[in-house]
Amino acid sequence: MTPRQPDPPTAETIAQYAALVERMRRLTGRAAGMDIDQVTEEDMVEWLIGAAKTYTKRTYRLYKAALLHHFDKVAPSPAAREARDRLAAISDAIALKHSARVATKKKSAPVADLEKLGEYMLRRRIGAKPGDPNSGIPASDITANRLAFRWLMAGQATGLRPSEWLTAKIDSPDGRPWLVVNNAKNTQGRTFGPTRCLDLSSLPANRIQILRDLIEELQGYQREGQFETVMTDCRKALWRANRAIWPHRKRHITLYSGRHQFSANAKSKMSKEEVAALLGHRSTRTAALHYGYASDALDRLFLPVPLEENVEKVRALNAGKEPANPWRGRQAKSGDAGDESRNTKGTS
Repeated sequence: MTPRQPDPPTAETIAQYAALVERMRRLTGRAAGMDIDQVTEEDMVEWLIGAAKTYTKRTYRLYKAALLHHFDKVAPSPAAREARDRLAAISDAIALKHSARVATKKKSAPVADLEKLGEYMLRRRIGAKPGDPNSGIPASDITANRLAFRWLMAGQATGLRPSEWLTAKIDSPDGRPWLVVNNAKNTQGRTFGPTRCLDLSSLPANRIQILRDLIEELQGYQREGQFETVMTDCRKALWRANRAIWPHRKRHITLYSGRHQFSANAKSKMSKEEVAALLGHRSTRTAALHYGYASDALDRLFLPVPLEENVEKVRALNAGKEPANPWRGRQAKSGDAGDESRNTKGTS
């Protein structure tokens, strides 16, 4: 069987690569005591190889891919070509297996926490005078507060990555509302295909309309060239709210926490193949190893259902492979078989 060739990088990935190359140029110059305009491609290769032991394998692979892509876009000297070939031959074994840093992203969003976030970001009044609860301005008047909370809740309802809303659309080709998403990791060969489809039939009509409104708003910011700025503002708004509500916590609820919570909810009801299809994963092991735990699942009444064609693709790609670890949480504790605990309609 011919190995699958990864798709060409998207415009977004190319822009990310360019930013990483400039970052590596600055870091190389700082480490070598040179001005940025003195740093050569060979210098960056030497820096990356030397710095690899301080980065995780994932980060090293990303930096390496960015630098190799840069080499392909310039006319390197013979020395630079030699440096490029050397970098290409070095595996990620030289990098750290796990990060030495403490993770700050919370992999769940419990109901009690969401209520506190909603109170702080939407319902409190900023600058209220003592004894006059109607003074000041509503926190919801701040666009970043309002949008960040809706974005978080939409991620919890659908499992989309924050950036995937830029290409998402809701369509009804067969009378059912389908959320169609471009899989963000497809160009890296880490998904089962370019798109995934989620049947939203089990969601109330008002919730589906909320998703439509969010798609329209975020894609409008993208057309205006403001999406990255708005996303940064929303992340900062969530960070400020976390710090104000839980000043001593080390892990904060982020936009991505919604996807983790969705994974936990789905794990409590669906098979590994179904969860992978919902999240856009190629491997059934990814959610088991890196996403929210089934023990953190909320008693959600409504969950989207994956397109059966997507589930079959995941099943075929994982046929004959070592089974993923059992879901950590509710099924294991109760003695149920985690993979077999399913709800084909996506409702509890």
